[in-house]
Amino acid sequence: QPPQMTRAMKALRWRDVSDVDASRVQGGLLGLLDELTPRTVNVHRAACMAWLMKGGFIPANPLARIGKISEPPKDQPYRRALSDADFARFIAATERGPTIRRMSGAERALVFRFAATSGLRWHELQTLRRDAFSFDPRPAVRVFGRNTKNKKGDCLPVYPDVAIELQRYFAAHPARPDRSAPRRRPRPPRA
Repeated sequence: QPPQMTRAMKALRWRDVSDVDASRVQGGLLGLLDELTPRTVNVHRAACMAWLMKGGFIPANPLARIGKISEPPKDQPYRRALSDADFARFIAATERGPTIRRMSGAERALVFRFAATSGLRWHELQTLRRDAFSFDPRPAVRVFGRNTKNKKGDCLPVYPDVAIELQRYFAAHPARPDRSAPRRRPRPPRA
């Protein structure tokens, strides 16, 4: 029995060959996507069905009518959402990480936590300023329309635990002077 068959049978909860049917496989294959790429799931499925048919365990492929799971183009990386456990490990590793672009690991971890809970895009995060945050009565952040993809401003809630961390950060790190306003150099006197 090939290793793909053992792995697929375990993931799809097949006890024996009689459990192989299209309706049970649909949900099981999607469950495999938590740990495998669509291409790997498709290869496992094909290998299992070929092994079963070649060994004479089944007369025909019961999964033939189920299409393959769509795969991203080969030059495009496969992306998936991180599980809660993966995200927690990512945050822990970031907190222990070095300073990058003048941000300590703890600061980057806070930004990543805020980004993950708010759903804001990178450009939207970059354009936020301290005055965009309000913590009373409910924590929220205001995003201006000129900085959003859909060009519509919005006031988004901030998760309470992230809001507490942001308040602590703002209290410990006073605001720097506003550098967005252009500085005017005095003109030299005309001769």
